[in-house]
Amino acid sequence: MARKTSPIPPIAEAPRPPMMVALEPSTRGLFLWNPALLRSAELAANDGQLMLAADLCRWLMGDDRVKAVLDSRTDALLGRELSFEAGLGRKKRSALKAIDIEDDWYAAFPETEVKALHAWGIMLGVGLAEIRWEEDAAHCGRMIPHLEVKDPRWLRYDLRTREWRLTIAGESGFAAEEITITPNDGKWILFTPGGRHNPWDNGCYRALGPWVLLKQYAKQDWGFVSEKHGIAQSVITGDGGTEVQRAQMAADVKRVGRNLGFTLPKGFTYELVEAQASTGEIFNRQIAVADTGIAVTIQGNNLTTQISAGDGSKAAASEHGKVSLGRTKADAETLATCFHDGALSWWALYNFGDAALAPWPAWDCRPIEDQKDRAAALQMLGQFLASAAPARAPVDYRKLLEQFDVPTTADDPAPIEAVAPAKPLPATPAQVVSMLSRLPASHPARAHHDLRARIAAAQAA
Repeated sequence: MARKTSPIPPIAEAPRPPMMVALEPSTRGLFLWNPALLRSAELAANDGQLMLAADLCRWLMGDDRVKAVLDSRTDALLGRELSFEAGLGRKKRSALKAIDIEDDWYAAFPETEVKALHAWGIMLGVGLAEIRWEEDAAHCGRMIPHLEVKDPRWLRYDLRTREWRLTIAGESGFAAEEITITPNDGKWILFTPGGRHNPWDNGCYRALGPWVLLKQYAKQDWGFVSEKHGIAQSVITGDGGTEVQRAQMAADVKRVGRNLGFTLPKGFTYELVEAQASTGEIFNRQIAVADTGIAVTIQGNNLTTQISAGDGSKAAASEHGKVSLGRTKADAETLATCFHDGALSWWALYNFGDAALAPWPAWDCRPIEDQKDRAAALQMLGQFLASAAPARAPVDYRKLLEQFDVPTTADDPAPIEAVAPAKPLPATPAQVVSMLSRLPASHPARAHHDLRARIAAAQAA
C-alpha cells in the first residue's frame, strides 16, 4: 500500500516573486533570403543584434528536413523518463516531494515550452523565456513558475554595457520600450547551451543557412526545368514565303495555343519538339546533399542516407546511435542546469525560504538496450558467475547484479554454486586392451607390469 503524504504548503516568511508580465511585440518575417542576407544576419549577430538571425532561424525551421531532424533531437530528450535529485538542506525531501509527487514541475514547465526553448538554443544558440509566477491553490498555495518562451528577435546584447536588452510592447501591441534583463534573476531564463560568451556563435543557423538556401534554389530550378520539359515547342518548317508571312504564321500558332486546329500552306510541316536532356538528377542530388548536411549539423549524423543496407550497417548504426545519445546527454545536462539555476532555485526560495533546497531534474539517458543483446549479456554473466564461484574469487555479487539490472529476491544474493563435473566411469578391461593395442610395442606403457597384468586379466575374462 502506498504511504499517504500530506500536501506541503509554502512557509509564511518566504520572499515574494515579481509579478510583472512583459508583452511581446508582433512578429512578421518579410525577407526573401539570399546569400547576402545570410551574411548580414551573421554580421549583425556578431554585434549582439539578434533580430535578423532569429528571423533566419524561423525561416530555416520551415524546411521539412530541418523540422524533422530538430524534432527528432528535442523529442529524444523529452521522451526520456524524468526524475529529480534532491538539493541541499534540512527540508530537501519536502522540496523534492513537492516538485515530483505533487507535480509542481509539470505545472511550471510543460513539454511544449521546454521543447521550444530547447529548439531556440540549438538553432540560434540563445533561448529566451519569461517566468510568470502564480499562487496556485491546486498546489497548496505554493508559488508556481510558469515558463513562457519568447521570440529572441527582440533580444540584443549591448557590447558596450555588457547587458542583455529586450524590446517589449506597449498597450497597442507594437514595440514601445527597451528594458534590461538579467538572466537567472527569477524573472528571465536565458538558455545558452554553447556557453555564455557570444552564444550566437554556437547556433546551427550559421551552417544551416547555405544548405537550406541550396535546397530552395534546387527546387525552384527543378520547377523551371520541369516546366520547360512539360511544354513542347511548336516548329513549322517549309520552303517559300516571305519574312512577313513567316511572322504572321508564328503569331497565328501562338494565338491558337493548346487548341491546335489549323491548315498550313502547301510545302510546310508542323511538329512539336520536346526537351530531351535529363537534368532532374542534378537537382535531386543537390537536395540530397543539402539534407545530409542539415542532419549532420543538428543531429551529428545522418543514418538514413549515409548507410546502405548490407555489410557493416549494424556496426555503423551502433556508432551513430552513440553520437545521438551523446548529444541527448549533453542536452539533458545543459537544460537541467538552466532550469535549476534559472527557476527551481527561486521556486525553492519563494516556497521554502532556501534556494539550496532546489532539486535537480535528471533525464534517464541510458541507452535503450536490444533484448537480444541483453539476453546474450545475461548468459555471459551467468557463465562468469558459475566459474567465479568454485574459484572463490572475491566478487561483490550484489553490486555485479545491480550493474546488469538483475532483480534479486534475497537481501544478500548467495554466490552461484558451480555444478561439480561428473567423474568418468572406470574403463572396462576390453577398453583397456583396445587402447593399449593401438600403442607401438616400444611404448613404455606396453612394457609396464601392471598394464600387462590387466591385459592378461582382460584376455582371461
